[in-house]
Amino acid sequence: MKLGGEALRAGDATDRLMRALVSLHRGERCGVVIVHGGGKALTEHLSSLGLYSQMVDGIRVTPREQIDHVVEVLAGKVNVSIVSMLHVLGQRALGLTAGQALMATAARAVHDSVDLGHVGTIQSGDASLVRMVLREGYLPVLSPIAFGEEGEALNINADAAAASVASILGACLLVLLTDVIGICDAGGDLLPELERARIDTLIDQGVISDGMIPKAHAALECAEHCGTATVISSWNDQSAVEALATGNPIGTRINAPKCAGVVT
Repeated sequence: MKLGGEALRAGDATDRLMRALVSLHRGERCGVVIVHGGGKALTEHLSSLGLYSQMVDGIRVTPREQIDHVVEVLAGKVNVSIVSMLHVLGQRALGLTAGQALMATAARAVHDSVDLGHVGTIQSGDASLVRMVLREGYLPVLSPIAFGEEGEALNINADAAAASVASILGACLLVLLTDVIGICDAGGDLLPELERARIDTLIDQGVISDGMIPKAHAALECAEHCGTATVISSWNDQSAVEALATGNPIGTRINAPKCAGVVT
C-alpha cells in the first residue's frame, strides 16, 4: 500500500484512512505493508534551507547535497508520524527504510536528459524480515530509501519502491493511493482497467502526466514482470480502501498479462 505525502496531512481524512488500513491489516484476507512518500513535506523542508526541488517526469532529482535532508525527512519525520498514528489506533507498527526492511540493494537511476543524482532503483531484496514482522501482527511502514553498492543512501521514487516491495514480497496486490480516483481519460472519466498499449498512448498524449507517470510505470512493472495486479485509487475515499477487503473493484486496475499464467 503506497501512501503519498498529501494523504498524511489531511486531518480527519487521514484519520479515516489510517483506521481503514488498520481494519484491512487485521482482516482475514491479507496483511498490509505501507510504503510512503512525503514529497510536500520534503519540498517545504528543502525550501526552508534555500534548496531547490527539481522534478523530472514525476521523479525528484536528488543532488549529493540534498540526500541527507531527504533521508532526514522521509526516514525520520514522515515515517515516525505514520507509525505514531497507527500506535494511537492500537496497531503495532514498525518503521524502517526499504533498504533495512528488505536488505534491498539499489543502483543509480538513469534518465535520458538529466543527472538524477542520488536517485535509485531497487534491484533485489530479501522478504524474510518483513514476513516475520507480519506474522507477529506488526504493520511494517517503509520509507523509500535504499542503499547503493557502496552503502550510499539512494532516494527511490515511492511508487517504484512500492512496486519493488510488492515484487520482493510476492504480494497479492499493489495499491497506489493518490489524490485522484484513478487514471482518467481526456474527458475526465475513470478508466477502470488499463494495459500497456493504452497507458503508453495516454502518456504520449499528455493525458497521463507528471506524478501519474511513475505510478503507471510502477503498475506496469508489477503486472508484467511480477504477476501482481495493481490498483490506483484515491486515499480520500475510505469506502474504496475498505472495498479492497472484499475484492470489490475500485479505481483503475492494471492486471498481470494473461499470458503470464499468474493468478491475481
